Amino acid sequence: MLHSFSLSYLDTFLTFQSAMPDVIDYIAFVFRNLQADTSRKTERIYEIRKGDCGYSLIHKGKILFNNFPLDTAIENIEISVELMTMSENRGIVFFHAGAVSDIDGSISLLFAGSGGGKTTLCSMLSQSGFHFEGDELLGISQEKPLTPLAFKKAPKLRRETIPFLRNSGRLLNIPGEGGSEKMLTYWLPDEKENAIPGGRKTIRRLFFLRFSRKQPNTFSLLSPSEAIKYMIDECHDFSARKKVAICVMLDIISKAETFQIEYNHPEFALFCIQEGWASLLNRVRA
Repeated sequence: MLHSFSLSYLDTFLTFQSAMPDVIDYIAFVFRNLQADTSRKTERIYEIRKGDCGYSLIHKGKILFNNFPLDTAIENIEISVELMTMSENRGIVFFHAGAVSDIDGSISLLFAGSGGGKTTLCSMLSQSGFHFEGDELLGISQEKPLTPLAFKKAPKLRRETIPFLRNSGRLLNIPGEGGSEKMLTYWLPDEKENAIPGGRKTIRRLFFLRFSRKQPNTFSLLSPSEAIKYMIDECHDFSARKKVAICVMLDIISKAETFQIEYNHPEFALFCIQEGWASLLNRVRA
């Protein structure tokens, strides 16, 4: 049986409100590498401290990023992380994203939302010993966010990357509601030559993009609940996708409980779509 693998678990929650940057002055992210052999468990702690002009990201006393707005950095991100604070617990913080753990232990990230600090997160992970195949793979530099304007100005993405993915079978087309939208799922599989030696895991990227036929040069990223809905509806045979273990963080702040449900459970889709738990961890048997 494939053991569950994730960077960590979201154990502590805080309330995310518009006033959060004014009340939270310190947050620590604990990235915990969980493996079957607990003796190999590693932890890396990142601190976010409030400054005069924003927040600073610190690792082992070294400032990695300085003066970035907290809401931009964490509002639309969600991976399996522990979120702790030196301030009093204020409820639940919810991010928007997901993580996919493959059978070989490598990790893909599912990002939802634009301008939500995805590059910041990936930089944090790279500092933590993980390798991230960045935005350059889609012909867009990390300095240029994935916005409709950036997409419009990225001929490589439109003329080279998309046809390559489609021809190589790495692009999954899923019709949208009413046929008015096209769902494009980018799955950039792990390449052996890209793996970093020394036991490091390779983070592969999983993007769910929504393209509008009415506005062909614009797109938006799916929320986790939307993404998992289409995955469940259209991808019935998960074994064809390397029997990945799906860890989806749904964008619901009212509940914060973790459930383990087999992907072939009759009520799996209904559970994901209607209940919207803060975390859903799916364990797949090899």
